[in-house]
Formats: sequence, C-alpha cells, structure tokens
Amino acid sequence: SLTTPMATCNGAKVGIPGEEPLFLRTLSRPAVATVMELETRHNLYVNYYLDSSVYCAHDSPLREWYAKHYSLNVNLLPLEKIAALGLPMKCLSIVETGEHAPVSRLFASALGDQAKLTASNDRFIEILPPEADKAEGVRQLSLWSGIPLADFVAVGDGLNDLPMLEAAGFSITFNSGDPRLAEHADMVLPPLWEDGMDMLAKVVLGLTESGRFLTRRSNRLFRK
Repeated sequence: SLTTPMATCNGAKVGIPGEEPLFLRTLSRPAVATVMELETRHNLYVNYYLDSSVYCAHDSPLREWYAKHYSLNVNLLPLEKIAALGLPMKCLSIVETGEHAPVSRLFASALGDQAKLTASNDRFIEILPPEADKAEGVRQLSLWSGIPLADFVAVGDGLNDLPMLEAAGFSITFNSGDPRLAEHADMVLPPLWEDGMDMLAKVVLGLTESGRFLTRRSNRLFRK
C-alpha cells in the first residue's frame, strides 16, 4: 500500500489514500451551481469528482470514451443527486475536437474568479477551486517531506502541468506535449511515441547522456 502522499485532481487533494487529506480544496456551491446550469443550458458533458468517485449526469458516448481511455468508472446520477453528494474537488468538461476554445470562454465568463480553468489536452477543460493547481500539490508534498522545492523534479506534457513545472527545481517535458511548455522546462525529451518514457527512465537513472536534452532555461542551474 502507498505510504507517501499523492497529489490528485490537479492539486486539489493531497494525501495518502484512506487517510485524512493533508490538503483539500473544493469548488464553492455557487461555482458548482453555475457549472451545472451551463451544462444543462448548452448540453455539455461534465464529470464531477467527489472524494474517490466520479459522477456525470448524461449517458453520453463521451462517458464511455472517458471510462475506456482512463480506466475510471463514471457513475451516472441526475444533477440534483450529484449536487446533494457534496462539493466536488474539480469538474471536467469533455468537448469534441474544435470546441475547446468557445466552451472555455463560456465557463470563464460565467465563473469569473470563482474557479480556475486549465486544460490537460485539447478536449479537456479542468474547472478547479481557485487555490488549487499542480504547483500547490508539489508545495504540499514539499511541506510533508521536508524536501525543498528546489530539489523536486517535475515531469509533465499538458498545459495544466505548467504551474508544477515552474514551481519545481528541475522540470522535464516532451516534444509530444503542449509546445508552450518547452520554454518553461529545463529538459525536453523525445516524443512519447518515440520512446520518450524510456528515455526519461534512462535520464533519471543516469543511463544516458542527458546534456543534449537540456534547454537554455537550465543554464540558471549551472551558474556560479
């Protein structure tokens, strides 16, 4: 069983499974009501993350697609019953290709500073509590472990990983990830489909020469 904390829901929850969380933030009731109203009015698909379970109100092909690709059971309940369960740590709106920008604008305009929006890919709109992101997750792990943030290594390939990459002492991304991450990373590895994960393991274990993957940003680490 796991004996070290996990940061989940983009940093909204940090802790050891089965134990009291070290850090927990949820969306406010007005924010959840706004998400549900937009979901109904615009026929959107939204997952609601409460504790260790995921819920949705529509038996859409998107529900099946998400469950299949992310190995998560998504429980089907009416919105009023989901609302009665409590406040979610995050909401995830899944959109079709090409709909990300307009739906993001819709949520951003309606929610304002009640929530933080980010994207893990071009189909996912992550709706988070204002205080939560992956950087906060790393900070909480730093506090728990006593290891300074400067000694943390962060690895990510989605735009929602950006705060974490900036917070950690050393950051790694892939050429297959969001291209905007490269300027914030100290190392850029080959695409995932070109053995990027194998290369990451070799770099971490010191089994390959890593200098060729370093970026100009990493120069700050070697200045005297």
